[in-house]
Amino acid sequence: MEKDVLELKSDALGQVALLKEEYEDLLAKTPSRKKKKSDSKLQRAMKEIGFGAYEDNYLNNFYRKRKDQRYASLVVELYSQVEQLLKDIYKSLTGITYDSKSKVRSKNEFGKDNNIVVDLEIKLREEKVSFLKEEDKLVNIMTLTLLRNHIVHNRYSLKDARDKVDSNRLEGLKEIKNKELYAKLLNCVREYIKQVEAP
Repeated sequence: MEKDVLELKSDALGQVALLKEEYEDLLAKTPSRKKKKSDSKLQRAMKEIGFGAYEDNYLNNFYRKRKDQRYASLVVELYSQVEQLLKDIYKSLTGITYDSKSKVRSKNEFGKDNNIVVDLEIKLREEKVSFLKEEDKLVNIMTLTLLRNHIVHNRYSLKDARDKVDSNRLEGLKEIKNKELYAKLLNCVREYIKQVEAP
């Protein structure tokens, strides 16, 4: 038996809560880098795989890049929660598994073909599902989608995605730090999920 929409939303909110915990762990476990005890462990591990010793400047960049990639991973996972919820709701309401090959071929506000989330919103509106009217013009589900697309298809970096999406479509995005942006995206997704209403 298919889950009803309230159960699906509850499951998705649980997943988002876990992502929030991972985000908080990221903040707690990767403070701004000072010389760490783990540096010597990292140096040894890198030496074991054929790399020599590195200067502090290199290690600083290494840690910064890794933290940025962890944020990118969290953004991709956050997006996937929205996409999966909409696929599950679609199946619950129609009995049909969503097939991206049958996407509605229309352009989004940025002149691009609709992605899966936008396409599912169109199809679900036909099933009388309503979605949150997003007030924030800068941080919203479309922003999450654009960031995720850049991360997956171009470069696995939230900072790079912020810069490229900002210069192409959303002015002001690159001024927001990863930490602040992810917190806003997390709240945006939580509200989006809560506001999905099905008949």
